Formats: sequence, structure tokens, C-alpha cells
Amino acid sequence: MPTVKMIGHEYAFPIADILRLFYGECTRAGSSALSAGYDSEMIIYSKLSGDFVSTWIEGKGDRFRYMENKEKFPVKREVKRQLYLLLSSLLDRTYPWGSLTGIRPTVVAREVKSAKELSEKYFVREDKALLAMETALYEDRILSLLLLTCFADILECRFAGAVVPTVPLSHRTLPHSSICLSHMQRL
Repeated sequence: MPTVKMIGHEYAFPIADILRLFYGECTRAGSSALSAGYDSEMIIYSKLSGDFVSTWIEGKGDRFRYMENKEKFPVKREVKRQLYLLLSSLLDRTYPWGSLTGIRPTVVAREVKSAKELSEKYFVREDKALLAMETALYEDRILSLLLLTCFADILECRFAGAVVPTVPLSHRTLPHSSICLSHMQRL
């Protein structure tokens, strides 16, 4: 069973996401290692030194060695990206959402300029990258309209012509929710 040994970091959740993607079940193997699958005794190292991430397979030479962070990804994402790239190359397998498993793709889509950039950086299939970008735009539009209309109603303190009693915000969830729901239905 492949084991990933973490050196200089404890990003177990992103590593587990990728291991589950390629191998299924994943378990802790000591304080700084994770194991998955049943088909090999391969050891993969994921090392963090400063902001520099490197990932490699013991005894496989440079073919399966990734050392970078020139794009300055958040370290947690770079650990995940490199492991995805390594296992994808090793097993000759890709997945539609690439290394974005366990992440809401629209969050990452807001951080890039195009679907092409999302595909290149996170190995997301083109159609999924386009979907993520489009969904992020729609989410932003809906949330901004909703926020704007709810904020306006709260400032005016009225709902359907009736004045909403002034109460602390913590006690005002029901009228506020009703206001927001009525505006969502109008959109």
C-alpha cells in the first residue's frame, strides 16, 4: 500500500483527498504519514522547507520528482497539486476536477483569470473549468443582488409595507430571513 510521509508539514487532509481519489480508503500510518490502497509498498515523500514544496517517490529517480512553487500557490494547495501530478503521471490516470477534490471549485475559480488558467494550474478538465468559472460568476451576481436587496430592506426596516420591529440582530433572524427569501423569489 502506498504511503505518503510528510516532512516539515502536517497537511494530512489535502494528501488524504488525493490518496482517496486514486486509491480509495486512506488511513493514518503514524504521526506524519498516510497509507492507501493495497497494490504496492511504495513510499512517497512530501516535504516542505520554507515555502518550497517537493514531492517524490523513493527510488524512482527524477521522473517522479516535483519541486516547485514558482506560482506561489498557498502551500497547502501546492502539496496537493504535486501529489496529484505525481500519482496522475505514475498511474496514467486523470480526473475531471484535477487536484480540486475536496475544494469548492468556485472558490478557486475566483482567484484565477480564466478557465484556461484554472485548467493549467490545477489540472481541471476544460469543460469543468468553464463550468466553475461560469458558476462563480452566477454565484457572485446572485449574492450581490441578494445582499443589496436585503441590506436595503434592513436599512428601511420594512417588509411588504409593514415596519419590522427594531430588535437586536441576533433576535431578528426570522424577519431578515423572510425578507431575503422574498427577494430571492423575485430574482
